[in-house]
Amino acid sequence: MQTEITLLLDKIKSEDMISVWPYLFQVTDTWMSAGYFNEANRLLSVFFEAKNEVAPQFYIDTYEIPWALTGTRPHNVPALTRSIDDIELGLWDNLFGPNGYWGWRMLSDCGEALSVFIDRIKTTELEKLAGNDLRVRAAMIAYDKDRLGHVASSEFLFEASLLLERFLEPRAPLPSNLDLSGYVPVYHAVSAQAILASRLGDVDRATAHLVAISKNGIGLLLRDGMVAKIALSGVLGANWEITPQQCDEDAQLIEKALRERFKSGRQLAYGRLTWRQLLRRLHRVWEVGPNREPATTTAIKTAEKRLGIRLPASYRAFLVVTNGLAKYNPVGVEIFPIEKIAWLREVEQELFDAYSDPELEDISCKLRKSLLIGSEPFRDRTAIARSGGRSSSRMGMLVLRPLGPGASPNLPPLYWKRTPEIRPARRRRSPRQIRKC
Repeated sequence: MQTEITLLLDKIKSEDMISVWPYLFQVTDTWMSAGYFNEANRLLSVFFEAKNEVAPQFYIDTYEIPWALTGTRPHNVPALTRSIDDIELGLWDNLFGPNGYWGWRMLSDCGEALSVFIDRIKTTELEKLAGNDLRVRAAMIAYDKDRLGHVASSEFLFEASLLLERFLEPRAPLPSNLDLSGYVPVYHAVSAQAILASRLGDVDRATAHLVAISKNGIGLLLRDGMVAKIALSGVLGANWEITPQQCDEDAQLIEKALRERFKSGRQLAYGRLTWRQLLRRLHRVWEVGPNREPATTTAIKTAEKRLGIRLPASYRAFLVVTNGLAKYNPVGVEIFPIEKIAWLREVEQELFDAYSDPELEDISCKLRKSLLIGSEPFRDRTAIARSGGRSSSRMGMLVLRPLGPGASPNLPPLYWKRTPEIRPARRRRSPRQIRKC
């Protein structure tokens, strides 16, 4: 849990708020699920103090039932837009209905026509069902569109639960705090079992299923009143190793970070770290560190002579730790070795042609003064660009695709930190260049 808290604090400091939402609500989901609803409400109340920060209704719906049960709905949260019954209905339809996120259509075999698939599942004897078919038939049995809340009778809920037990039998007994990342079928089946057990009044069994999937998050299941009662009792708290004291201390840190963010705006989360420290942190997160030898002083000076500029001190400091940085995950960034960097205008002529319109001359001018120092997937580019007026020799960093800075290890501070240290060599420019740049 402390890893999630540290990541959230860095993101609050420097990410755009849209990027902060999932991480903030991941923490409040966990706290609410562990029974620490006062601490969760404390953060949500601070978040909604910023009137311009409006979270998607999807997130808010998760807390409406716990708020109703505890009478602790923060006063500044946007007004309720769906009834409690509708929220419970939405969860049930998602788990058991034909069109839900885990509905029959989503569970069907893509190689089989849907109507044929449904008819086959409905007409096959229960004893002959196996694998994924058990999960689909269980959902069909538990769902009754003609009954209140689309919930079938207890007799059918019990039958559906038995089918899910058969689906999970090869994996039984389920260990506590099971890691189901990347294995949605089991997560869905255990989630459905927790809901069915709670509806059948078997609190101990429902609790055991919730414990089994707690590592993967049970926030969505708080939209069921009976599951919410179990969670709010605090019986799941120990599974996340959360103590009241630690929860209170973390709430104070996050509240302080949110208030500072709303007061001062975005700041560089990693600005206090040296390159070596930052790369060590990358190693902890992605198990990579400086994965190239340091650049030599001779190599740096040779590149500066070739380019006709002096590179910024921050970039040189990076190079003497590691001569570039290879991609270390599917969406990671590569920073080129010093021998590979070049003027953007010399390697990306198509890009300049795209901005040749006179109305885009300001952008074209920035690109003309940019160095290509790295790349991202799908040919997105990163460059160092000179900023300021005609006579300015100050340099800054330019990202050619909008990317939010922050705690993501994919984005070292090099990409957005302003660096006035670059001193371009004097050279003659044409009147056209001087006028435009």
